[in-house]
Amino acid sequence: KIGYHQTNYSLDTWKNPNGATTQGASPSRGVPITSVDSGMFMERDTQWFGRSLIQTLEPRLYYVYIPNEDQDDIPLFDTGLPDFNFATIFTEFRYAGGDRIGDANQLTGMVSSRFIDPDSGAELIRVGLGQRVYFGDYEVKLSPSENTSRTDLLAAFSGQVLPRVFFDSSWQYSQDLSRTERFNAGMRYQPEIGKVLNGNNSECWRGSGECIRRA
Repeated sequence: KIGYHQTNYSLDTWKNPNGATTQGASPSRGVPITSVDSGMFMERDTQWFGRSLIQTLEPRLYYVYIPNEDQDDIPLFDTGLPDFNFATIFTEFRYAGGDRIGDANQLTGMVSSRFIDPDSGAELIRVGLGQRVYFGDYEVKLSPSENTSRTDLLAAFSGQVLPRVFFDSSWQYSQDLSRTERFNAGMRYQPEIGKVLNGNNSECWRGSGECIRRA
């Protein structure tokens, strides 16, 4: 994929990062974007406690390159760092909002596996493991602490663990700090259609290791 991202502003009055007030500014920014998304899908017949299933193995690699573009003359209206999870790991942009387009030279890798009922096609179990690595520090950033060589490691497990019992969990682990950053787990019991019992637990930690949220 090859693209070009162009942004133009028309501002009446704004303050630049140095605190100076500018009248009638019209900053603009143009950034080329190149990405390569590749993956494989493999499957095999297997047995699970005497039950015939199909197991898949699905590796994926996603490379993104965005050159550095000076954006100091563009104000920050609503740009920030999004939550890092499996929904955002395969994205081109590091930021949510259009005021900053982060330079990128990064590779995201993920491998997932599923167990599928061959008769109904229903997915019974899914596991996944993924991480993004950066080839050098990037220049566009909202804070100096953003520079890193890799993201946290993400892992997830979901599926039907018992008849009518479903389990979902995700785990975020920092290899740089050698600790768990976030853990989520939930269980659902559904004896029949229209009846369900849910239970959830969510934990995350600060730099000191203190638990700051649990529900």
